[in-house]
Amino acid sequence: MSEPLLEVDDLTVQYETDDGMLTATSNASFSISEGEFFGLAGESGSGKSTLAKAIIGGLDDNGQVSSGTITYRGEEIQDLSDKELSQRIRWKEISWIPQGAMSSLDPLQRVSEQALEIGNVHTDLPDEEIRDKLKETFDIVGLQE
Repeated sequence: MSEPLLEVDDLTVQYETDDGMLTATSNASFSISEGEFFGLAGESGSGKSTLAKAIIGGLDDNGQVSSGTITYRGEEIQDLSDKELSQRIRWKEISWIPQGAMSSLDPLQRVSEQALEIGNVHTDLPDEEIRDKLKETFDIVGLQE
């Protein structure tokens, strides 16, 4: 049997608050194999987003992985620097789609059409200028037109 693509083992995530440490996720464990589909379900506030953010190194400044490991392709990644994660893994190998994403963009409509609609509602810019700004934004974040 091959090693898992992603393995979360006994992961606990805590946030520092004015009242002390708050445990957001406690002792979470799962593994995902290459080619496997994986869904994480739970009630609102149960820690799904916290787990995803911990995996991609996107916890808020007051958040930390206090115990456990996150292993990707055989390498523990929970202690990698922000720069290392960005250069090697984050958004290249592992991405996160927030739970409200389906209400943000219509998956059946072109992004350019939605951007024009948003631009027309919130600006007085002509369509061509809105398209140019969209292309510029895509370039800044590294997306293809």
